[in-house]
Amino acid sequence: MAFTDVILVIFALASSLFSLAIIAHVHRCLELKDKFKFVLIISGIAFNFFLLGELISNLIYSKWELNNNWILVVLLSILGIRYIFKAYRSKPENRFFDFTSMKVLFATSIAASMDFLIFGLCMPFLNNERQNVLLLLLIFILLAVIIGLGTGRKLRKFVIGNYLLFLGGILLIGMAVKTSLHILNII
Repeated sequence: MAFTDVILVIFALASSLFSLAIIAHVHRCLELKDKFKFVLIISGIAFNFFLLGELISNLIYSKWELNNNWILVVLLSILGIRYIFKAYRSKPENRFFDFTSMKVLFATSIAASMDFLIFGLCMPFLNNERQNVLLLLLIFILLAVIIGLGTGRKLRKFVIGNYLLFLGGILLIGMAVKTSLHILNII
């Protein structure tokens, strides 16, 4: 997978955190300390879940020596379809959550970070330098959460997060199709 493809996949994954940040700030007026806590916990858990997925994939693929890129196609397709279905909701499912509560914040961030765990499982197939991917992922995660918190209160609509989720789903499915076409030597 080319580095530009990795950038698009990371952008698509960050769209879910952007959507969550918009929802958190539209429905709850977060103070500065709550915003800071939100950014640190959501970003930190998402990034660590990616690292956990990468560790699991390295253990699995080194033990069984799997080198099948169809796994990447399946994982990207699952994420893309999931994002598209999430984009069609009319109301956010977590709109009544109190994001100032640590329990709610941890539970929500773990749920939102499962996509990053799946992306971490894809790392052996990306054929890119690990440091570049990690740095880019961290930057996109932080930017998505900070921009989502900043725009959520001004826009007063979480629908923009849905549009971005839909776009992210299309990007992920597009990357899966492109990867499958590369595997079949069509392009």
